[in-house]
Amino acid sequence: VTVGLDGAPVVTNPGDVTWNANAAVRLVMRATDPGGRTLRWRAQDLPPGVWIDADNGTIQGAPEARGRYVASVVADNGRQAIGTWFVVRVE
Repeated sequence: VTVGLDGAPVVTNPGDVTWNANAAVRLVMRATDPGGRTLRWRAQDLPPGVWIDADNGTIQGAPEARGRYVASVVADNGRQAIGTWFVVRVE
């Protein structure tokens, strides 16, 4: 599934994921920019212990708390930002 608007980045939704608590995780977000601009990334509502690298869109860490999280991830090209969301289950 891709989401985008004219001139905005196109972000690929990774689909829902299931991770194990206290185990290392890595998920690379994918996006393209029609103008070839550099993308910056941000995320909200990732499990505690997990973060996104603003330069390359890699989500990584080790989730510390079991539960269900609805994470949102945004790619920003400096002119427009577009995002997607997905469910993270930590068992």
